[in-house]
Amino acid sequence: MKKILIVVEKGKDGIYSVYSPNTEFTVLNGQGATVEDAISDMKEALQEVIESYLEADEDIPAELTGHIEFEHIPNDETIEAINEARAKKGMKANSVDELFDSI
Repeated sequence: MKKILIVVEKGKDGIYSVYSPNTEFTVLNGQGATVEDAISDMKEALQEVIESYLEADEDIPAELTGHIEFEHIPNDETIEAINEARAKKGMKANSVDELFDSI
């Protein structure tokens, strides 16, 4: 079983967003009225990514194969987790906006 770290944030509009700051080949994301809805949306996005690899007759990255479990962290740890994930790639984000600018 593989674990993919996801960050959960609640927007000012009350909609939850989730994204994966440390996947190597693609950034997965999802949105929903609840955390569960947002994670479900992300799982659908993962399936679409896998299907796109298959349609293009490309190898699916190992991190996206097999049984995957999503592990989420609370908002107050978001920047720290992003920095840890980006540090592994030699990058640093001081805010969520900088994270998205760096991708």
